[in-house]
Amino acid sequence: MKTERYFILSCPYDPHSGPSEEFENVIAELDDLTAEEAEQVVKATELSEASPYPEDVSDVTVWCESESTSRNNMASHLLRRRRADAIREALSDPDTDYDQRHYRFARCAVWCAEELRKLRTQDTTRQSKRRFEVHDTTTGKTLLFDANNTTQWGPVNDESEQERKPDGMPMWDIKVTLYRHIWGHWTKLDESTSRGQPERETPTVTRISDAEAADWLVRNDFPVPKDISHLADAAFFTPGPPATKNDKQPMDLTDEQFKTLVNPPDSSLDAESLFRPAYRRDHEWLKWVKDKGMTPAKIRNFWNGMSDEERRQICPSCSDKIGGTDSKGKKAGLAVVKEGVKKAKKERDAQTNQESIPGIPGAIPGRSPLP
Repeated sequence: MKTERYFILSCPYDPHSGPSEEFENVIAELDDLTAEEAEQVVKATELSEASPYPEDVSDVTVWCESESTSRNNMASHLLRRRRADAIREALSDPDTDYDQRHYRFARCAVWCAEELRKLRTQDTTRQSKRRFEVHDTTTGKTLLFDANNTTQWGPVNDESEQERKPDGMPMWDIKVTLYRHIWGHWTKLDESTSRGQPERETPTVTRISDAEAADWLVRNDFPVPKDISHLADAAFFTPGPPATKNDKQPMDLTDEQFKTLVNPPDSSLDAESLFRPAYRRDHEWLKWVKDKGMTPAKIRNFWNGMSDEERRQICPSCSDKIGGTDSKGKKAGLAVVKEGVKKAKKERDAQTNQESIPGIPGAIPGRSPLP
């Protein structure tokens, strides 16, 4: 994307004789513009009501010319530079009468050029921010999130499940964005800003299933991709008994999971392999909340204070400590606990609903299979 200096030029135009180029006038000399941007400045100045010519001139022609082209006629180029310097000095002089049409025209061109440069810079910055640091709520680690090769929905404001001030206002401004990679997996990104504080917290990311993604899209009025549109019905309440694939199989069980639960291939099957790695850990945390009234911060500290063996006994597949000892690490650990307890609550409620559906022999109490 090549940029260079451009002259914005004008001359009177008569419908009968055409443009009078011998009366060429320099409107402005603008640095660091692309050819497309210079053309946009020309269009904007033509649309403006300002005109550097007397009332009796019926029309004006405006065009742009790059410095490299202008140098082909060096005498004309030097004269344009001199006129442009005079315009620049006049615009910086507080005693200049800006109501004069010529100066109004010049100020319009300068302002448009500045806006175009800002937009170009913002676009460049936005592209560079396609990779940024995030906290993974599953592992509690700080990772580099790559948003390239993804489709994005949002961001949308989220005020649900937040701590609130005495006046009822949320403690945080939270924006949620949903990403889907070209390979099909989903990531939910939460960006939080403390009310009244300009500094934004490090975003947190959570991997979610197709069913959770469909539910989020429906609730936020986004179209659901065709390949998961059949899951969108679960986000709507339908009076009557729970929907099933048949009289025995619930909708949220895949065919393979249902067959395995009803007819296990052998007694040595590790049922935990049917569920997400942090299932046991999160349900233990939920138990602490229910039985001991522990807050997410206390759960984080208690979990990290346990020995490796104690954590492995609770959840062999996800027994690592969460977060870190610095302020960012503690916040990341807190986010892991909140997300884990939230998932455990959903799975507990789903299991409660499933128990009301007859004809599922071999179902494992207290556990909800992956969507």
